[in-house]
Amino acid sequence: MKRVAAIVWPVMLLLVLVAAWEGAVRVFELPRYVLPAPSRIAVAFASHFPSLLHHASVTLAEIVLGLAIGGVTGFALAIAVFYSRDLE
Repeated sequence: MKRVAAIVWPVMLLLVLVAAWEGAVRVFELPRYVLPAPSRIAVAFASHFPSLLHHASVTLAEIVLGLAIGGVTGFALAIAVFYSRDLE
C-alpha cells in the first residue's frame, strides 16, 4: 500500500499543479508569450513532434560523439603522461 501511495501522491500533486497553472492562465488571461497554458504546450509539442524528434536525435548523436572524443582524448593523454617523464 505504501508503494501505491508513494506513486499516487506525487502524480496527484503534479495534476493539481498543472490544473492550477491552466486555470491561472485562463482566469488572468495571460498572453501566450508570457505564460502559455499547458494545453497549448501539449498541442504545440504534438504538432511539432517529428521536428523535435529529429533535433533530439541530432543532439543525442552530438553528445555521444563528444563523450567518445573526450574519453579517447583523455585516455590517450593519461597514457602519454604515465609513460613520459617530460609530461609527468
